[in-house]
Amino acid sequence: MKKLIVLPPLGLLLLAAGCSTAPTGDNALLWRMRHATILAASGDHKASDKHWEVAQPAFEQAWENKRFLARSHEGVMLYSYRMLGALHLGDVPEARRYLVCAMEFRDQVIAENTARVEKHKEAIERGRKLGATSDDEALVYAAVEDRQEEDMKQAKDETQRQEVEAVRGDSFTLMGSVADTIGKNRRQVELEEDVGGYANYANPLTSFLTYLFLKTQGTGKHLTDPNDAKRELDELSVYVPNNSVVRWARENNTLVRDDPFLGNSVFVFFETGMSPRQVERKIDIPFPNNFKYTKYLSYLGVAWPELVMNTNSVYQLRVSGGGREVLAEPLANFDSITKQSFDDEWSGVLARQIAQSIAVAAINVGLNIAIEKTLKEEWQKVLAKVASAALCSAMIGAETRSWELLPKRVLVTRLDIPGDRKLTLSFPDGTWRQDITLGAGDVMAVWVKSTSPWQPAPVVTQFKFK
Repeated sequence: MKKLIVLPPLGLLLLAAGCSTAPTGDNALLWRMRHATILAASGDHKASDKHWEVAQPAFEQAWENKRFLARSHEGVMLYSYRMLGALHLGDVPEARRYLVCAMEFRDQVIAENTARVEKHKEAIERGRKLGATSDDEALVYAAVEDRQEEDMKQAKDETQRQEVEAVRGDSFTLMGSVADTIGKNRRQVELEEDVGGYANYANPLTSFLTYLFLKTQGTGKHLTDPNDAKRELDELSVYVPNNSVVRWARENNTLVRDDPFLGNSVFVFFETGMSPRQVERKIDIPFPNNFKYTKYLSYLGVAWPELVMNTNSVYQLRVSGGGREVLAEPLANFDSITKQSFDDEWSGVLARQIAQSIAVAAINVGLNIAIEKTLKEEWQKVLAKVASAALCSAMIGAETRSWELLPKRVLVTRLDIPGDRKLTLSFPDGTWRQDITLGAGDVMAVWVKSTSPWQPAPVVTQFKFK
């Protein structure tokens, strides 16, 4: 039997979060999202809700301002976690509010992606006119031009304008070197499970929770509930067609509220592992010989983000009760969800990072031209150019914010509620087992959270849908 390391679950998770006091600025949003997730995972939904109260408006503002601090798949999960927190606290009206928020946000994301496609088309057309020979190259050409126009607007004096102009006419020569460097060195992430992409930014976990809520909490005040529930179930049948719980629901579903077939059911959800994180790759680039300002360059580099999979997770959960024993089945793969979001943003990220490299090269050339004009001693020039290279290297960076405390996978299973209302939860490899007694309720949910096989026993909580 594998030996578990026994540490307080919340304490270990707080260590994993990497900070204990709330930061300010751009890091504050991620800190709040992480700690809200941590506290919810530990079962303290009241404390978690306080962090969500701060994180949610900050996320919504970042999304409204089109900032990369807010990512599409994270918004859907933020509202889903808020819905789960409300259900754990028994606040059905609040749960419905966040469910609606999750559905509306998904619709916003679809609209945003449509607009982004149109914007890319415009940028491609503009880049082609500048001499690009492919769509990807055209996006970069357009981004470089936009960055240079912005730098010219923000230039405070003639010297800064000259820095931009110094490489403006020859910037596409640099662009080729930078783009080639990324193309040759970028590491593509491989999914451990080939589940395919989720179209329309679907999140099967959110869809299933929405289905269960609408089927158990539908009232005459919400006339669209049965149809909305069916829509979610139809999507689930596409994304997880082999999940027996989804098949069971689809075979028995009707457009009747309070569908009796759901009665006396317990749904056990297993949230396991951690989602992919982003890391920065940064490479110094040899100076191109065909760039006319090469003699003034002392630094040329590029940075870009890459996804890295978190591989440590428990892959299965066994549930037994009432004389039956079942294994949880895959419901949502967040490796795939996160990768789709990352891939959809990649062309924009690539163009932005190349534009950043060229803008910093312009600064470097401008500084070194000024060094040549103002310093007389050769040793002074050498030291000054080393300093300008170090300064410009520090200006190259990639956005790597990651909400890696999202799960890697979510599994689900279903049982009839046993007469004694007792269930046994366990890992098939024998490293963990826990007996629980279900509370009062006709349609129950048990939530099992595990971040790694090497961390303490999972946190088990429960709530009722009805």
